[in-house]
Amino acid sequence: MSAKEVATAIGVPIHGPGEDWEGNCHGIALAMLEAGLVPDGKLQYGLWWGRIAPGSVFEGRPFTHHGWIKRADGTIVDPTRWVFEGAEPYVWEGRNSGEYDFGGNRLKSMTIGQPPAYAPGRDVSLVLCTDTQGFVRTLLNNSDDRLSVPQVFWLANLPLGSLDESATRELYEALVRADLEGLIPIDNRIEVLGR
Repeated sequence: MSAKEVATAIGVPIHGPGEDWEGNCHGIALAMLEAGLVPDGKLQYGLWWGRIAPGSVFEGRPFTHHGWIKRADGTIVDPTRWVFEGAEPYVWEGRNSGEYDFGGNRLKSMTIGQPPAYAPGRDVSLVLCTDTQGFVRTLLNNSDDRLSVPQVFWLANLPLGSLDESATRELYEALVRADLEGLIPIDNRIEVLGR
């Protein structure tokens, strides 16, 4: 589909007073989903690491926040990629070759740092299966199953892919049960738990 067809379907002109697609990537992607233009799609938000053309509204940034649609088969539908490229408006569809960083997880992996040591004070109890509990103990270099708040915060903010999918889901569910879901970055929580 062309950008012009999308603009007509969602009722938002590509360029217009107060309704410009530039800088409104999340809104345009959401409008496409709400209009049923990508029935198997899911809204995603994170960072754009691809080239940013001189003269673009985002010129001079090494990366910037961005929103797009991810199809069930993993391909990406991006109605505003052209803004970064300094190109004429079009709807891009294809595979992610590193430009799209869902939830900023690539950036998190570069900045996460070492796990904090256990700090006496308020302990947090997470109910985890034996395998996951053992893995967490090893990861944090804990001699027992006690967890301090800084350690739980660090675990909740691990980039997706740091733990296998089932361990991540189990950790997030344990955080929800412990009324600590606010520690989980919302994009990652929705991706893993669907809520």
